[in-house]
Amino acid sequence: MRSRSNSGDPVTGLLPASEDQPDAWVRDNVYSVLSLDKVEQFKHSKSPMDCLHAKYNTKTCSTVVGDDQWGHLQVDATSLFLLFLAQMTASGLHVVYTQDEVDVVQNLMFYIEAAYKVADYGMWERGDKTNQGIIELNASSIGMAKAALEALDELNLFGAKGGPGSVVHALADDIQHCQSILSSMLPRASMSKEVDAGVLAILTYPAFAVEDMNLVNLTKEEIISKLQVSQGRPQNSQRVSILAESEEIKALLLKEGIEVETVADIHPIHVQPSRVLSHIYARLGSNRRLGLTGRPYRRVGVLGTSKFYIIRNTMFSFTPQMLRTDLSYLSSRWRMTGRPTVTFPISQSMLTEDHSALDPAVLATLRKLQDGYYGGARVQTGKLSEFLTTSCFAHLSFLDDPSADDLSQYLDQLLAHAAPQKPSPAAAGGLGRFRAVATKTKEMPSLHLNLSDNPEPQDHRGSSGAAFGDSGGLPRDASGQVDYDALVGLLRDTHNLQDQGDILYILFKDKGLDWDTGLRGRGSTVRCLLGELYQRAGAQRLWGLVRMISGMLRQKVEELDWACSDLLAHQKHLTVGLPPEPREKTITAPIPPEQLARLIEEASEHNITVAVLTQVRVITVAVEGLGQLGGHDLDDETDAQTEHLTEQVRVGPDAHGQEHHDLLQEGGGGVRDGEERRGEEEER
Repeated sequence: MRSRSNSGDPVTGLLPASEDQPDAWVRDNVYSVLSLDKVEQFKHSKSPMDCLHAKYNTKTCSTVVGDDQWGHLQVDATSLFLLFLAQMTASGLHVVYTQDEVDVVQNLMFYIEAAYKVADYGMWERGDKTNQGIIELNASSIGMAKAALEALDELNLFGAKGGPGSVVHALADDIQHCQSILSSMLPRASMSKEVDAGVLAILTYPAFAVEDMNLVNLTKEEIISKLQVSQGRPQNSQRVSILAESEEIKALLLKEGIEVETVADIHPIHVQPSRVLSHIYARLGSNRRLGLTGRPYRRVGVLGTSKFYIIRNTMFSFTPQMLRTDLSYLSSRWRMTGRPTVTFPISQSMLTEDHSALDPAVLATLRKLQDGYYGGARVQTGKLSEFLTTSCFAHLSFLDDPSADDLSQYLDQLLAHAAPQKPSPAAAGGLGRFRAVATKTKEMPSLHLNLSDNPEPQDHRGSSGAAFGDSGGLPRDASGQVDYDALVGLLRDTHNLQDQGDILYILFKDKGLDWDTGLRGRGSTVRCLLGELYQRAGAQRLWGLVRMISGMLRQKVEELDWACSDLLAHQKHLTVGLPPEPREKTITAPIPPEQLARLIEEASEHNITVAVLTQVRVITVAVEGLGQLGGHDLDDETDAQTEHLTEQVRVGPDAHGQEHHDLLQEGGGGVRDGEERRGEEEER
């Protein structure tokens, strides 16, 4: 590989034209820098206008056509380069020499990791079957990306003599998404192409990306006479370790005949929510000098959370976002060395209101886990220490070098603590009782929201209107204008969540998200206060309020673009909004997440609540239309969608228990039950 660090002048950093021509051309050097900018932009936009070019000038390496003058977006081309780089390195050849080059390779892996939802021009560079340059999902691109990611995962690019800093990583969930979409597409090559000889490259040499022999044979009958690939690993029971966050909860479990360890008992193993792992991977491949930010922040799935991680010589376990659906998915998708292990913490939010017993739904779930079968998967429960020797481990050595960012500060704070201490009785009381020991330290400073606890019980089911006085009107100043200082005072005095939401909505509309209310000194912006209210509304399952706040914060369901891409991969079209056009929007090809969110907002006529509800419905339609997609249970998936919205910004110490407690409820209406359904009808 050639990089600026080892080919350029050691003082100026300029690149010579060649070994025989030491002069540095402005154009050549600018294009060399732009290639990195393209990678960085495409990681976030997934736009054909931001992708790497498909062809270059042979002598100068400069571009030969513009961004919009050729079908440059060809994920299989970049993937093929990475695949052979991995194979050459693994064979003993020394190709990569500097840390800058390692970071570039890591970011190229981020460039291709979302291939399962990126519509490109394909290996023929012409787009769909009509050759009119219409991009679409291509099986050959997805398969090549999957093969490249698998080949590079945990590979040391410096070879046998390399250190921990030269190891690159791919996320197992991204690989599995590529596999799932690829399997759903074959034997078709794309939505428009029934068969394509280009698929040979992923069925046979060089990718060998398809694992299902029946699917291989089916595709083979269309294009070739013989083909053989290796099969996956046999399925095993899924190991689940149940943890109590306190001695009190451990005692309650013991009364029910369930013997578990506490979070303190398993020290020095640290237990953290999956969002922390997402922030950790966001550091991977970041390079300030090259202007590379690392992996875009995205949810880490159950394949990623079912490993143990070694970070700075300390062992970490990360909890999944769901249990029932994740176990079913895990049982059919795990193919890594070692057995998967799921950590399931029981928190105070899983108790009855008086904290005297386990919630019946939680207890029923634990009984099913102990019986050995849950959510369509075989289950084995036990202690973490019993599972360690046969579990899957990942060493995240890229975090060994400390830096001054929020993540490093958070890890330093976490690792500096001694063994977790049992909470004193005096500390118990109100909403602060039985807080998870493993999450007593704050989340990353840049994400933490200081929301004070109110120990008094409240009725938040509806707005009392008391916040606006007996007349229900807004406070006015002497000139008749809205008195925003008085409005902030009302916000301070009211404890009703719906009233708080109404006040913040007015401030959002009139002042904007970044207006500082001065409620608790500087920094109490509307955005910050909405985030705090968002957490409380989610914890109390006030989904109408959650959707309203989510719309103001422009949040989106994490799986939105995945659900859209999955529907399209199954040769379905997706229409959002109500007829007629132009309000009704039809989606025929995967589009970047932000563009998809904007399209839904336009189709919802900028009604923020309807826009968020539409996002939830897209996820539900994907599951309803495709059955038990990827092993996910339909009922649980439908019930969990609004809950997913709250998981994206809930960062409080009781996030562990609340998310599991909500998702374990069975038989309820979930997204639309009783009073909430009537509210939605009124909104319409």
